[in-house]
Amino acid sequence: MFYLCRRSPRRRPKRNRALALGLALSLSALVGAGAPASARPLDEILDAKSLNICVQEDNLPFSSAQAKPRGVFLDLGAAIAERLGVEAKYTWLFSAEYVRKTDCDLIPAVANLPGDDPIRLTIPYMAVRSVLVLAKDHPPVKELDELRTGHIAVLATSWARHVLNAAGFPLWVRFLTNDEILDAVAKGEADAGIVPLPAYQWRMRRDAGAPLRVDEAVKLDPGFNFQVSMGLRRANAATVARINEILGQMMEDGSIERIFARYGLAYEPPAIVANPESGAAAK
Repeated sequence: MFYLCRRSPRRRPKRNRALALGLALSLSALVGAGAPASARPLDEILDAKSLNICVQEDNLPFSSAQAKPRGVFLDLGAAIAERLGVEAKYTWLFSAEYVRKTDCDLIPAVANLPGDDPIRLTIPYMAVRSVLVLAKDHPPVKELDELRTGHIAVLATSWARHVLNAAGFPLWVRFLTNDEILDAVAKGEADAGIVPLPAYQWRMRRDAGAPLRVDEAVKLDPGFNFQVSMGLRRANAATVARINEILGQMMEDGSIERIFARYGLAYEPPAIVANPESGAAAK
């Protein structure tokens, strides 16, 4: 499964790049051992009149193999393919480890972390922010330290688990999805949970009466947040430049924001739009 979070470093201190699609794929899975299947440079994509995109088959609001709703990443992929003048084709994945066995040209979401594993990235096109979720009737919380007498629910593989565990917070880490965390908070099984904001917004869109709320007063570790780029496999400079141009246009004309709004999600643009290939900030 993919999850919208930054993953724990596990055996090494370096942070893995992951939104696991609840946003982004782990780069260790993308560039791991074994030769990847061949993706294509821009001229071959245009000649073939198709853009191959890797997405998860059951990961709403971001992707779904069902006809409706399709998901944010499928809508983004279709919009990019249309601006390229080609057809969007999708490869459905269960987990990130299968990416290198495919012919995918594009991965819709890869956490853009300085110094992380190498892959050709586009400019960032969105920001992902983690929030503290409480039961609706929970007393106001001003600081995270107030929850040291309870339990905070986090994903087992998340960066939040790594940071909060090191700080001595009592955690529940049995959860494999953000929905499981939100269920535990709603039922009073956990005192609070940390999830990406889109996961909370999608839950409330599906169940407006859920006894949940976000406490924005609590300042979480800024390391729980990250910017998101698209990952391009075996891409040449022309491919990166053209996708960057399209993403820039879509951010400027509001296309990305409108796609997010279809799913009840508040689009948060990246703080700085920089070209990962050059490090130059876009104006």
